[in-house]
Amino acid sequence: MCRETLNELRKRMNKRLDHPALRHAVPVPEIDEDRMLFLYAMMKEANFTEEDTRTYIVPVMLVQLAMDTHEFVRPQSKEISNNDREQQQMTVLAGDFYSGMYYRLLSYTGDINFIRAVSQGVKVINEAKVKLYEETSQTVEQVLDVIVHIETSILGSVAEFLQTPSLKMIAEDFFLLKRLIKTRQKNEHASPFAFLFEQNPGGEGRFLDRAIEKIQGRLEKALSGVHEEVRERVHDLISQPHEQQQRYIEEGLS
Repeated sequence: MCRETLNELRKRMNKRLDHPALRHAVPVPEIDEDRMLFLYAMMKEANFTEEDTRTYIVPVMLVQLAMDTHEFVRPQSKEISNNDREQQQMTVLAGDFYSGMYYRLLSYTGDINFIRAVSQGVKVINEAKVKLYEETSQTVEQVLDVIVHIETSILGSVAEFLQTPSLKMIAEDFFLLKRLIKTRQKNEHASPFAFLFEQNPGGEGRFLDRAIEKIQGRLEKALSGVHEEVRERVHDLISQPHEQQQRYIEEGLS
């Protein structure tokens, strides 16, 4: 039932995200199915019905997409071209559009406490982003803490509201690990976190390898009794760094 539900939710979201005014100006954002999976597991653990699960997950994913979309907006310089300025403006509008859909859909539930919980997660993300861009002398531990807040504060607020603390802790490590793996693999060249790691003595690769191994160890110890598909997905991610490291060794890149 979980996979069928997630497939249906992805189709619902793609339909809502396909707006004619944005279609040719802003790429349709990628839906993070890992976030949907964690939300699904949290709500099932909290004994939500299948229909309520569908009702709540879509708006939470929309506000997460709004936050992720606004992440692509950067301070404008005087030299920015008209095309780039227009692209930035459309990106802001897209994020606002997704956020507006979130408020509208969640308001239909009448669940004021849940809305407050999600809004608290949004607030923490915004505060973490300010800290990330304005404080330049942070330690490695502080940077990792900021990443956790940016990546998982909405999920964390939902988990606290639903009283699913074990899934909250696993989600924090899971999405932190996911971000660090992407940074190491250089798949996100515009990542706002990459330059922070490059400033650390000892080299980015060596630091990331140590951090990844530490998080993997925590995740391996935390999976007992967890929702089956969450456990499988975490195992998939845990195995990924080792495979990538082996490929680096074979190609002479490590």
